[in-house]
Amino acid sequence: MAPSVEGFHPENIPSIVTGFRNDGTSASFCFGTADRPLSGKECVIYAVQFPDAATWAVRVPVHVSHLPPESITNFVETEVSILKRLQTSEFSRSPRLLGYNSGFDNPIEFPYLVLSWFEGTQLEWSDTIPPQRESRNKIIRQIVDIILELADCTKELRTGTSASKYLIEIIDRKIVRASNGQMPELQLRDCFIQRALVSRVVHPALENSPFLISHEDLAPQNIIVDSEYNIKGIIDWGFARLLPLQFAVGFPRFLAIEPVEIDAPTPPNVVSSSSAFLQPSPVLQIDRQNFISYLSSRSPLVEPSTPSRAISLAQSIKLVLSASDVDWRRLLFEAASSKGLHRWMAKRSWLLHSTGSKWSTCGSSLVEEVDGFLTGKIGQKSGLSWEILVDAIKI
Repeated sequence: MAPSVEGFHPENIPSIVTGFRNDGTSASFCFGTADRPLSGKECVIYAVQFPDAATWAVRVPVHVSHLPPESITNFVETEVSILKRLQTSEFSRSPRLLGYNSGFDNPIEFPYLVLSWFEGTQLEWSDTIPPQRESRNKIIRQIVDIILELADCTKELRTGTSASKYLIEIIDRKIVRASNGQMPELQLRDCFIQRALVSRVVHPALENSPFLISHEDLAPQNIIVDSEYNIKGIIDWGFARLLPLQFAVGFPRFLAIEPVEIDAPTPPNVVSSSSAFLQPSPVLQIDRQNFISYLSSRSPLVEPSTPSRAISLAQSIKLVLSASDVDWRRLLFEAASSKGLHRWMAKRSWLLHSTGSKWSTCGSSLVEEVDGFLTGKIGQKSGLSWEILVDAIKI
């Protein structure tokens, strides 16, 4: 059923799309999306077709209609910026941006993007689907190639911004908001514990690696395949962003370990439940081994002086994904920006920091983080006092 959003007029979508074609031909809804549009996390998607069978997609972020209008506009403009950059860099797996309107003064009275359409279906993936190992490996190899292509197309060096600094500044902004009452669901003590764990998240060898565009939601529903498991395209770039290499690359969602229910109650035995949670299933272990094996084949040993961007990137990505605590590192990073995941991990003692012995969160350890916060750029401008923060981190 079409979404019910006040002021939204989806019936006018064919007319606005026709205007982007510029050849006088008219578009009409197809695939039944006039009444039942496809639905993503933040958008609904309408399919329209022209007489010559050219098919376009119209993404409308109605699922974020609760946000202020300027936030919705910024959301669309951010995705437009990402798609333009991907198009300029000649990345081959993203949809082409054909038109957009980031404001509300248009025939449908809501921001939208017009994109090229990928023929195919959304990938289905579980421990039993696809059942054939050959089909699973085919998808895995293509995903590795896509990750490498995206990294190579979008990498950029940023002087003065290391991976640690990038992550700490995200947490420091969260500390300010939590202190000012803008995040009442978060405890300041937990924020400083997370800040202290940054040194365990970051790979020192990749501290000053390039920044890359990360899709950030490489889930099966965003991977379009044909009947032979050839990947036709990657859709839904609404969460994509530019990140330090070691945070930008990771296993796709279907090969990652993630909580199913972010609001699930805290288990009675955090130690045993954490160990079980971070243990991949036998099928997932095989899938990951094949992922790393193919990635290794793309990064043969070479002399350091050999000029090859792809080999350098492949070796860096392999370093990230081969870490024994790769899932914990990824969860800790994502928890910096996700309030729900932050709470989930804090209630589970940050999954005991993915080690056999829990890191000390008492005494001078957290006080040192307070000192680091107050001497940093964000802390200096926060107006927060040492006494207030030290009192907040006490048990």
